[in-house]
Amino acid sequence: MNSSAKSCSNRFSRSEALMIVRISVHAILAVAAIFGSYLVIRAFQKFENLRRASNIILVSLSVADCLLAIPFILDIMHMFLKLSSSIKQSQQALCIWSASLTFLLISVIILHLALISMERFIAVKFALRYHIIVTNRRAGIASMAIWLWTALVMIVLPQTLQTNSRSDFERFRQAIHPCLSTREAWPDRDLPLQTKVYLIFVVISLLVIPLLIILSSYSYIFTVSHKHRRHIAGRGDFPGMTTIRHQLKGALTLAFVVSVCLLSITPLLVVTCLRFFRELPDCRHSRPKHLNFIAYVVATGLNAICNPLIYGWRNGRFRSAFRKLLGCDQQPG
Repeated sequence: MNSSAKSCSNRFSRSEALMIVRISVHAILAVAAIFGSYLVIRAFQKFENLRRASNIILVSLSVADCLLAIPFILDIMHMFLKLSSSIKQSQQALCIWSASLTFLLISVIILHLALISMERFIAVKFALRYHIIVTNRRAGIASMAIWLWTALVMIVLPQTLQTNSRSDFERFRQAIHPCLSTREAWPDRDLPLQTKVYLIFVVISLLVIPLLIILSSYSYIFTVSHKHRRHIAGRGDFPGMTTIRHQLKGALTLAFVVSVCLLSITPLLVVTCLRFFRELPDCRHSRPKHLNFIAYVVATGLNAICNPLIYGWRNGRFRSAFRKLLGCDQQPG
């Protein structure tokens, strides 16, 4: 009897310790997301040399990164309620809000990555006419269009569907979050045709097409980069080479951003699909629960904090702006 109570107590203590670790991780990521995104947005606002079309897209992406702090905060609230054994309905509601917002923001981020790739493609393909084709106004309109399109696909369209289809899509969104169950609450039936068509539309418009744009754009960019390196090695510079070289350097920096974001999101998308189609055991089991949590934290955490780190490492103008904002680049009096 005593041994049983002791093992139960140890299990609860381990569970509480793990919960505290998760709360700490989410708190660190929330602060890092807000602080890093603030640096990018503030640098763009304060320093005129950063007010370029490409950076307008990056600022819009940073807004999405900053908003990822909200799901972190909702998750922290959920875990505190769970530790205090509060009403389960409140815990469930927090998880659903967090899952929905996470799904929306990840979709926005993926579309921004595609827009960044298109902008870099234009910069390399039409280097001498880039500033005529890509203007600050057009970049701002394109960024706003991404937010509106994502809201239309993720919020407006599901509300126009029939009840069953809407609830099926809500379950698909919920499969992204490790604290939500995918077994008991979901009926064991085939998806209706309308839901299947809508889910295919979502996957194609928010994932497949952006990925094709990203892959094709950077394939062209790295092909051009390789050709110009061979040309320089064989014949030296030619008119316009300095401009092209500068655009290729900028493309390489943004390639790091795109690669990190995509690599971090991919595991979460795989786990979400496996959970939704019930190919992965429910998250009440220990291993799938930890797997889903790790994929969720990697996708949201890296997307929230990687952009400022990469800009500070690769982009000299952002690096200088960050140092000035942080007071690390003051000249001695």
